[in-house]
Amino acid sequence: MNCEYKKKMAEELSFYDMSWKARVLRKESYFIGQYLKNLRKYEYYRSNGSFIGKIIGLCSYFRYRHYGYKLGFQIKPGTCDFNLKIYHYGTIIVNAGARLGKNCTIYPGVTIGQKEKGEVPVIGDNCFIGLGAMVFGAVYVGDNVVVAPNSVVVKNVESGRVVGGSPAKVIK
Repeated sequence: MNCEYKKKMAEELSFYDMSWKARVLRKESYFIGQYLKNLRKYEYYRSNGSFIGKIIGLCSYFRYRHYGYKLGFQIKPGTCDFNLKIYHYGTIIVNAGARLGKNCTIYPGVTIGQKEKGEVPVIGDNCFIGLGAMVFGAVYVGDNVVVAPNSVVVKNVESGRVVGGSPAKVIK
């Protein structure tokens, strides 16, 4: 694994409590960090690496799937950029074709998926997606957008907006 990728992964995991004490006390922050760590390792070794690297990637894949079932996450490899923040475990579903930018925050109950075949959302950098929010279809959510809890986004959202409601409308 190259140094730049390791630095990005370490920066992302610094948000989570990855200590032995957290593991023994079974803190959710530890398990979410382990999920993201194995997701990133699998993403890296899936695309790069020798035969040994592919085996390490396969081990990471099984750990990533284990934590995914345990926590209720269905985030496919390659869908989200670095510094993804997840505060609590619960159902989070991200379609394999969707794209999330850097520094996104996702709360439980979020669904990001397609409306019809091939229509998947693209979410920009520094976005906050609240509890129970849904983003469907071929929509673009710009940078620095806040999607309020229990909102349903089916139309494009410009950068720097706060949207809420069902269907989501610009609040601010």
